[in-house]
Amino acid sequence: SFADGPYSLMALRFVFGCFYGIGVGPSITLQIETSPAAWRGHLVNFGCIFFAVGEVFAACLMVWFMPNIDGLEAAKNWRFLTALSVVPGV
Repeated sequence: SFADGPYSLMALRFVFGCFYGIGVGPSITLQIETSPAAWRGHLVNFGCIFFAVGEVFAACLMVWFMPNIDGLEAAKNWRFLTALSVVPGV
């Protein structure tokens, strides 16, 4: 694992978010260019909706498993929280 604690995990997630943000524009453009005209708007909207649902899911996991990021719970639960964040993608 690259992260050795919750703060390094947050820093790495920030870096990942920056790179993810760079790739969103080209991926939406590719999706629009390769989909049938009747489906273009729907596909882009589904992507935006599922992104928002994933953010809410991650926030709920954080509140449930790590209510205090400095406490002992965070030191034990952050790896489990990272593993649970994969569930919507499966």
